[in-house]
Amino acid sequence: MKKNIEGTFDKTAYDTSIIRPQMRVEDIQMRGQGMAPERLKGIKKGLLTLHTAETMAVNVYKHQITSEASELNRLLIAAM
Repeated sequence: MKKNIEGTFDKTAYDTSIIRPQMRVEDIQMRGQGMAPERLKGIKKGLLTLHTAETMAVNVYKHQITSEASELNRLLIAAM
């Protein structure tokens, strides 16, 4: 929460500097256009590797969770 002008906390107060700039039609391009096929292949390979690693991590966390209510179990669930 952010303090308002009166110095109290206000849920509706927000920082206008985080709003993204206006988008124009000429700012938009289709993904991958103008990129070399080798670069696109490398990007795809990297994304597939990342996805595989994330899936593996979730499965490891799942199998480490026990039935007891512990801080470790809570953290494992949050990590998933």
